Amino acid sequence: HQIQSISIPSQVTVIERYTFYYCINIKVLNLTDSITSIEEYAFDSCMSLVELKLPAKITTINENTFNY
Repeated sequence: HQIQSISIPSQVTVIERYTFYYCINIKVLNLTDSITSIEEYAFDSCMSLVELKLPAKITTINENTFNY
């Protein structure tokens, strides 16, 4: 089975570069309130992503985070 939905644990504060690179089947991604930064290319080529819940505390979304 292909992964289509991911929930990030509350201990994570940064989504690192290329974390979900080319995860073409992810449709839903839930980020917890602990996330403060998303680095570049974190979601590069996630072509099926249709829902992303961003936390209110997020301070940084780097350039090219959502590159296709």
